[in-house]
Amino acid sequence: MEAAMANENPEVISILLKAGAKLDDKDPSGRTPLMWAAWQNHNPKVIMTLLKAGADGKLKCDDKTAFDYAVGNDKLQGTDAYEALRTAAGE
Repeated sequence: MEAAMANENPEVISILLKAGAKLDDKDPSGRTPLMWAAWQNHNPKVIMTLLKAGADGKLKCDDKTAFDYAVGNDKLQGTDAYEALRTAAGE
């Protein structure tokens, strides 16, 4: 799933998931694809794709959930993906 972490195309994410990519696998730094999407991605559809596929929004890296990473991503503020991350984290 590491290939998905930097990808801003939700269709590519869907293809990788259908091919068996592990949704909540962590990279060497401990971040999941959902965390990376919330932190670095500018396409809210990627986040929604990951969440709809069952990504765990409560997982943490350095005591941060994907929602915590999204708080610093101005491109996500006010989007449905931002609110979905808040809900997924239990906020």
